[in-house]
Order: sequence, then C-alpha cells, then structure tokens
Amino acid sequence: MVRGAVLALAGISIAGLGAAPAAAADAGHDGDVSPMIVGGEPAPVAYAGIGSLQKPTKGFPDWHTCGVARISEKFALTAAHCVSTPPAAALDRAGKQGDAAWRALQMSAPTARGDQQSQPDPSDPAQYRIRFESTNRFFGGVTRGVRTITLPQKWGWGEPDKDGKIWDIALLELDRPVKTGRPGLVGIPRDGTPALEIGWGMHTPNPADWGAPTPAQLMQLRVPITTPADCAAAGIGAAEICLGTAPNGGTACVGDSGSGAIQRYGREWVVVALASRSLTQACVSPTVYTEIAPYGGWIIREALKRGEWIAQADLTVAQ
Repeated sequence: MVRGAVLALAGISIAGLGAAPAAAADAGHDGDVSPMIVGGEPAPVAYAGIGSLQKPTKGFPDWHTCGVARISEKFALTAAHCVSTPPAAALDRAGKQGDAAWRALQMSAPTARGDQQSQPDPSDPAQYRIRFESTNRFFGGVTRGVRTITLPQKWGWGEPDKDGKIWDIALLELDRPVKTGRPGLVGIPRDGTPALEIGWGMHTPNPADWGAPTPAQLMQLRVPITTPADCAAAGIGAAEICLGTAPNGGTACVGDSGSGAIQRYGREWVVVALASRSLTQACVSPTVYTEIAPYGGWIIREALKRGEWIAQADLTVAQ
C-alpha cells in the first residue's frame, strides 16, 4: 500500500490510484495494474464487502484493476475513474476549474497507460469479475460478474459541480446476488480517528519497480485523516477527505483506487471513503478519498431503478 498516485489513475504526473502504467505487471503478468499499499501489513481478515475488481488482460483472467466495496447483495461501489475514459472535452482543461483534480486523476486514466488502442472500453461491464470475502485475490471467497455500471451524470473527471463535489464514484450491479457474508456498512469519517487504507495495490513507491507482480494478499495501513490543505494540490473537493501518510511514510499506491478507507465504529469496521487520487505518481504523499455517505441518495435512486430497494438505515450506520 504505497500511496503516491491517485488510486485508480496511475499513469500521469499527479496520480489517480486505479491503474498503473502499462509497464507494471500483475501477479507476474505484464499489463496495467492499480496502486497497492506501501508500507502496510497483511490484512488479518477479509473485511465485509471489500473486493478486487478484475478483468482479462493479455490472456490472463485475473488482472486486478481497482478495489470495490459491496453495499448490498447485488451492488458494489468503486471509483468512477476506474470504469470510465475521460471525454475529449476533459483533455483541454489546463488552468480551468477542476484542473488540479483532473491532473491528479490523469495519472491512472486509461489515456495515461500505454497500449490504449488494444484496451477494451473500461465502462463495458462484461469484461469484469469481482472476488469478495477473501484476502487473496486469486483464491477463496466468492466471485461475481458485473451486469451494469452506472456513472453519475455529474462525474466530469475532476470538474466539480456547483456544490464542489467531484463525483468520483460508480455503482456496479452484480450479475448474481451474494448471499454469503454481509455487505460493508457505510459510515461518516470521524475526524481525529485514524483510518485503515486497504487494497491490493503496489508495495513500492518507486514507479521504476512497478514491473513486479501485484500482490495476491490484501494489505492494510493505518493513516491519519489530515487537513484538506494537505491534498490541495490534488484538487480536493467537497465530500472528499485527505488521508495522510503513515509515520513510516507508507500510503496508497497504484492499484488501490476504488479501495476503501475503513474506521472502527464500536465493534464494527465501516467503509467511510473510496480511494480517488494522489498528489504524485511515486506513492509518497497524502491521498484524496471520496466520501460515500454524501452520495447515499444517488446510490439508493440508481439501485431502485435496477430493482433493489436499499434503505438508508441498511446503507449507513449512525456515527
């Protein structure tokens, strides 16, 4: 879990954390990966709802792209930049509103990775499968395909809406319900309480070393919630939090995009945010995370359109 780039955007100068450059390799394969946690430790359990979003790449079926958080039997969340391509209008944003966030997200955007012409459309759900309920992204737990991907209409690759929200969040409908285990609970971030960054991202902060395999083991790292000023260079917006680096310098990295930041509420671990982007590509700086709770209304409406009612009380827990 190093953390020098935006979690799902891993190819440009201010980095998204979702996918790494084309030179990076996953589990010994060559192709794109997303950030891993640097300076972390193996997660002792498969936290509720946490999963690895995978797709076939160059003949390998289990290529890790981003993390996800399952919130019901049929739906999961990830970062929008993990499952979309920036439109042409977003490519000409220098000096405009949202420019800092756009540059940070570019790091992991598909346009930032090599061999783009041979890559399938990241918004095509048919290419993905997700492994839940296992700390090993290759074995154990349960796997599901993705039926639909819903992106917010207000998602603009770093361009904030009138309320200052970036909307780096996407809803994934699974091809079959998950009846085992339980979904992750969503909470509101608690200031002054450390969070755990979790994910299958890279372990080294040096991009030159990203040709090594993406780890099979889920990693975790305890980090502080820090001031938004520490993430200003990555264009932090409304409904986002800034997670700082660990005392040892560890942070989220390529492959950690879309992965959860979790905090303890009593005896429960709850997901409070999803990894979005970082200030640098080298996984050594604070990371911007998208809070989930402020998007609860959008999540409930979109799930209802697809036949599932998710009650607010089932989605979130009291602070």
